[in-house]
Amino acid sequence: MENGLTNLEDLFVGNRVFQVPIYQRNYSWEKKQCEDLWDDSLYLNPEKRHYFGTILLKATDEVKTRGHTKFKVFELIDGQQRITTILILLNELINQLGKNDELKEDAEGFRESYLKSREIYKLELLGDDDTFFTNNEAVP
Repeated sequence: MENGLTNLEDLFVGNRVFQVPIYQRNYSWEKKQCEDLWDDSLYLNPEKRHYFGTILLKATDEVKTRGHTKFKVFELIDGQQRITTILILLNELINQLGKNDELKEDAEGFRESYLKSREIYKLELLGDDDTFFTNNEAVP
């Protein structure tokens, strides 16, 4: 991945996996931090971009393979709380889209691009956080 400014689409879409390293803390955002992120997004002037904050990634030598597709693994050094929260929000939005028969195919395309490509999750959290994240991605 390149240094500099990027948008969420360029960060997530592609054959990448973001792993939270074992020395990082578990997900810990409370309602207040989630509301702040939501408000920042909701009240953003459509003509401006939102500065999401610094995301620090460390490339690893690890590659995950499914079929002929290879996924480069990056350790998520800084930005875990923001990335996790935005993906939880995206998951819920995708789930809501998927409830509409006319939008199911679009919802699955978004899920494939941002959350899970085949059996490979784009974000791998620690312990129970990972179990919760992967068990709550399906449309109810």
